[in-house]
Amino acid sequence: MGHTRNGMVAVPMNEAIQAVRAYHQVSKHHTQGYAPGPGFLDWDTQPNPFRRYADAPLSELPLLSRPPQARTYAQLFSNATRTADALSPETLGLFLELALGLSAWKSSGPDRWALRNNPSSGNLHPTEGYLLLWQAASAELTPGLYHYAPHEHALERRAELPAELAARLRAAHPGCFGALGLSSVLWREAWKYGVRAYRYCQLDVGHALASARMAAQLLGWSLKLDARVSDDCVAACLGLDRAEDFGAAEREHPDLLAVLGEPGVDMAGVNWDEIAQALTHWTGSANALSREQFEWPQISHVLPALHKPDTPAPAFTAPTAPTAPPAALANHATDDRPTAACSLIRQRRSAQRMDG
Repeated sequence: MGHTRNGMVAVPMNEAIQAVRAYHQVSKHHTQGYAPGPGFLDWDTQPNPFRRYADAPLSELPLLSRPPQARTYAQLFSNATRTADALSPETLGLFLELALGLSAWKSSGPDRWALRNNPSSGNLHPTEGYLLLWQAASAELTPGLYHYAPHEHALERRAELPAELAARLRAAHPGCFGALGLSSVLWREAWKYGVRAYRYCQLDVGHALASARMAAQLLGWSLKLDARVSDDCVAACLGLDRAEDFGAAEREHPDLLAVLGEPGVDMAGVNWDEIAQALTHWTGSANALSREQFEWPQISHVLPALHKPDTPAPAFTAPTAPTAPPAALANHATDDRPTAACSLIRQRRSAQRMDG
């Protein structure tokens, strides 16, 4: 029996399949009853929806009312070429806002909570966003690893990427800015959904990736998932394997890396292991999100079976634009009142506290 790069025991394929099927069964609702869950919502231990890294340098991002080149929502689904907007704090800020940022604040009595542009099960938002830049966006946003803080609409610098490696990456991949990384705080979902939390985290990271693709498309950029990368490599690139930076704080599950840049960028030669090993001058320690948490053993048991190794690139090719919208939206783009993509994305809302 082998081990993964972070020391986790590699589960044989037949055992992994059995573990996944067992989790699928135990996490399903049945006519005889619900899947195991907390039974009630303990609002006093609800996890903080905003992760921060204490002492990490913070760079506030500007908020643009509209993109440099206006685009309708229906045009996001078009493969028609357009000039890509240059990477800058303004365009990077708009990308992150529309992908993972706040859309509104709601209140009920003394309670106040945020809504975001990316959908989430129960508005719990387990997904955390990171940027791995090898092209500088400004004199302040230089090559390195950053964590997106949606509450502040800012980037926290977690580590620096050596200039020599950043230059080699830019030369090898012209038009490529870097990568978007996503991870999941499982406890944010387990607090409400119990054993089903892993299902919802996977759903939400898919929502976040789709939202980010929409945001990239709006700027004339491309966002391509690199399906080859192992969980260990994602964790190393995003600093999730740095136990000293988390301490007793809730850990994050590595989800994905997606290359960000102009259309047609090639990600085949990106050496993520080299990038992870080169990151230096780490800063910041993760905040604790909840005063206590309950661990669901069914999730802990299935995670090793789901641990992704390095894999060959998939045979299929993802479309260059998101799947076409309903005909009503497509037709709407040709009438006298085209729906601006920014305006429509910023109107996304969530329901919360539907517990009786």
